[in-house]
Amino acid sequence: MTNPIVGAITPDASTVGCRIKVTGANLNSVTKATVGGVDCKFEHVTDSIVIVIVSDDAKSGPVVVSNDDGPAGTAPLFTITVEKTEKKAEVLHHEREAHKEEQVAREEQKWPGKHKKKW
Repeated sequence: MTNPIVGAITPDASTVGCRIKVTGANLNSVTKATVGGVDCKFEHVTDSIVIVIVSDDAKSGPVVVSNDDGPAGTAPLFTITVEKTEKKAEVLHHEREAHKEEQVAREEQKWPGKHKKKW
């Protein structure tokens, strides 16, 4: 097994409860995710995408994904911006967009080429 590799996170700032899209490599092997040192739930999307759900008690800090071999070498910083009850329209928009991208990635795995433009 190889350690996960993190390339980027989206968004890099939001509220607790939001979904962080982590892109990189070897992400199907992730067994643990933390934000600011606090354990968070996560979902595998593809080998290059995992979604981390920021727990209510998370703190601003690094987003770390790990597997049995250890953590990824890169841990991008995430900032908690507002309380969950004070979500702004922009935050909701980013979450909806991330969710749409997750759905497209899952569908693309099931039906390759479905979302390619046909000329």
